Amino acid sequence: MTVTGRGEIEVAPDQAILDLGGEARAASFDDALAGAGRAVFEMTEVLRGHGVGDADLRTQGPHTWTITDDGGRVDAYVCSLQLTARVGDPAVAGRWLAECAVAAGDTGRANGVRFAVRDRA
Repeated sequence: MTVTGRGEIEVAPDQAILDLGGEARAASFDDALAGAGRAVFEMTEVLRGHGVGDADLRTQGPHTWTITDDGGRVDAYVCSLQLTARVGDPAVAGRWLAECAVAAGDTGRANGVRFAVRDRA
């Protein structure tokens, strides 16, 4: 005898994943990188202040590109850095995302929130 089946279960998320970043435009590559880095640093400080540890913080980048004029000359450099933070309480995700955006200022990017279950077993 062969028995096959399929099961499905739905559970409430027990963590949130914040997708954040910094993006800066400047006349030099170094200044663009520094601006994006400052934004990510400020966001990281907010999250650490709420108890988010290094194991739950990930950075990615830099991603850089240039903005050119019609003649192909570089007008500006743009640098983007990403920060992903795993937050243990989904209820605080929106507030913390907003706090990070305020701390980073105009160069901060709040790219969204995802919800997940820590133990998928």
